[in-house]
This record gives sequence, C-alpha cells and structure tokens, in this order.
Amino acid sequence: MRKRITWLLVPLFLLSALSSLVAAQVQQAARHEEWEASFFGGFASVGDQSSLTPVEGQSSARSVGLDYKNGYLLGARVTQNLGDTFGAELEYSFADQPLDFINLRPSLPKLSVKHNIHSIVYSVLVYPFDQSGRLRPYGTIGGGTSFFYIGKDSKNQAATQGIVLKDRWKFAFSFGGGVKYLLTNKIGVRLDVRDQITGVPNYGLPDTSASLPGGELGAAFRADGRAHNWIVNVGLNYYFEFK
Repeated sequence: MRKRITWLLVPLFLLSALSSLVAAQVQQAARHEEWEASFFGGFASVGDQSSLTPVEGQSSARSVGLDYKNGYLLGARVTQNLGDTFGAELEYSFADQPLDFINLRPSLPKLSVKHNIHSIVYSVLVYPFDQSGRLRPYGTIGGGTSFFYIGKDSKNQAATQGIVLKDRWKFAFSFGGGVKYLLTNKIGVRLDVRDQITGVPNYGLPDTSASLPGGELGAAFRADGRAHNWIVNVGLNYYFEFK
C-alpha cells in the first residue's frame, strides 16, 4: 500500500513542476490542434485479489489469492479534440505484470507465472479550459476490454503439475485525468493517471476444489469482485491536422 501511495504522489510533483515552468515563462500564442498521436510509457499496479473457494462435498472453504506484481506499461493512442470542451481517443496498452497464484491447492502454496495485460479502451475527454493555452488539464472516462495473458512456458510448467491455465478477456471501465503541455505547435508532453476496472479473471480454473486420486484437493479459484489496475504514464504527443 505504501508503494502505491508513493507512486501516486509522483504525478502531483510533476504537475507542480509544470505549473512552475508555465508561471516562469513568457506566454506565447499556442493552440492544441484537432488531432494528436501519442506514444507513452509508465507503470501499472493491480491490487491483490483473494477469494474463499469452496471444497467439494465439504462445508469448508480455503482462501485462494492472486498476487499481481507492479510492472512497466507501454502504449499508443490517437486523440481527436472536438472543440474547446470535449475530445475522444482510442488507446492500446501493454502491461507486463507477473502473477503469483497463492494456495491454489494445499500442496502448492505459490505458483508464479509470466503474465501480461493487453488493453484497448475508447475514452471521452473533458477539458475545463479552451485550446489556446499551452497547459491543458482534462478528465477522462471510457470503456473497452482487457486481455489477461499467461505466457506459454508458464502454462506448460503449470500443466506438469496438473493445472490447466487459460487466458481471459474482461470488459474494462476506465476513468481518471491528466494534463497536456505544448512544447511547440506540433510537439507536446502528457501525464495521464487512470483506474482501469475489470472483473477478476478465473484463468480457466474451476470455482470449486474437488478431490483428486490419492485424496489431494485439486486447484481451484472462485473469481469474485473487481480488479483495479492503477495506471500512471507519461507520453510524447504529435499534433496534426487532416487536410
């Protein structure tokens, strides 16, 4: 939790630095053009998930968890600024976020896998100020889909222990905000902070633990609740117009 708070403070320091820069410079004529393309990088952090998973034929249940590691984020987006108040954009991002399955079965306290999250999100942007200033804050809300992918080698290693893992798609809801700053009439930088919310994937695991030959309980995970993927990224914008 302390790491997440520390990371979320980073945008505040960057915003403060940008504000100081704007206050110190001589104001020049500038305008954010209708279209912009952006490449960005940053980090993503998903909160740990846990669920009580029933045991077949018993009234008891065991706690099974998903421990997502923080990872780097890369992506690209295309934005259309629709006048002074609104904008719309389509974004793709790739997040490298290794995953540990915790207590899938009593004899396997932890299973570590290579794991990525691919996301495609369409968002609406709301600007409180017009296009004439170099510094332009915004809020954003949107939706799309996230693909939770486990590497082939990790799937094969899990299969040697009798565990079949599968990739999963989940609907994603996204909201957040940020700020854009024009360096020139064509080039700008952008800071973006969002919470991307999805359902918790089950990765193809059964939601009830059944007894295996020999009396051991099989791997299971009852997916429940919502996963919040906090995303912070910095991008380089290129502004252009369609003629």
